Amino acid sequence: MESARYQPRLIFWKVTKGCSRSCIHCRATATELPSPLDLPTTKCLNLTTQVPQSFLPFLVLSGGEPLLQQGVFDFEL
Repeated sequence: MESARYQPRLIFWKVTKGCSRSCIHCRATATELPSPLDLPTTKCLNLTTQVPQSFLPFLVLSGGEPLLQQGVFDFEL
């Protein structure tokens, strides 16, 4: 019997550590500003074009506050 190829169905991506709030319930180690370690927009866009070529997962953008990631509205899947 042939084994099934593993394909992730759900991906949680912490796109930035930056967040303008400090909610007590949040598990993220957010900082007030985006981290210099956050991926630049060009690399994020490259990832969002590579992922659907291999499989079609649900992609959950997380962080900090994902809307602080420069170019987040340009991400496509």
